[in-house]
Amino acid sequence: MSDRIDTDAVLHRAMLANQLEDPKEPVNLAGDLYRTTVAKQREDCDILNMFHGVGVEVRNELVVHKLLGTAAHALGWIGSGIIAAGKETILRAIETMHEGDELKEAVKREYAAAACAMLCADALPLGFTTQLYGEFVKPGAASPGAVAVYKTILSRPDAADIQQGFVDNCRDAQRYALDRHIGTAADRTIALQQNPYLAKRYQHDLAFKLGIDSVVWASEHGQLPAIEQQLPAAPAATALEVRG
Repeated sequence: MSDRIDTDAVLHRAMLANQLEDPKEPVNLAGDLYRTTVAKQREDCDILNMFHGVGVEVRNELVVHKLLGTAAHALGWIGSGIIAAGKETILRAIETMHEGDELKEAVKREYAAAACAMLCADALPLGFTTQLYGEFVKPGAASPGAVAVYKTILSRPDAADIQQGFVDNCRDAQRYALDRHIGTAADRTIALQQNPYLAKRYQHDLAFKLGIDSVVWASEHGQLPAIEQQLPAAPAATALEVRG
């Protein structure tokens, strides 16, 4: 199995054409969408709030590591004259900015995810796309930015070939997941850990990612037969090839 089209490159190009992405800071299209990002941030806040009772210094340590990693550890300790309350204020401001950046990234990711889902509509189960759309800023609806990306791709002179490439990549992933019995989130995690080529494709080919994820969803919801029936016959070659 080989990748037929660089779906992420097509999506990035369409986003840039609509000024929805900074060319110097491309969006990671394989990351979490808005609702999941918000939920994770709330979970992080709940964990951090548990440490209020053991002192500001301990919580500050956790905030620094959460936000900036080891390289930023020193930020919380600049100058021996900074009192704890001042440090808390500084770190809270950094935390807020960081969370805001994560949400902005998730919103931009939505543009690509919705456009990709629309282009792959013939290959994706309806319930899976409904769940995907539920992760958006406005649950259940593609944003104007997503529609703009989708329309930009369809306006290309080679739009039919591009869309078929998206569908083919999605179905390649579905065939791969079905043949290797990837039916749960745990199966998917193990497969990605064990196969670096699969992981690279999953992380850099949104149509392929949606294909894998749709099989996991279908397996968990008893809808695998619907995917199996629409897939073309398995090709003779089964090796996963990733072209750079």
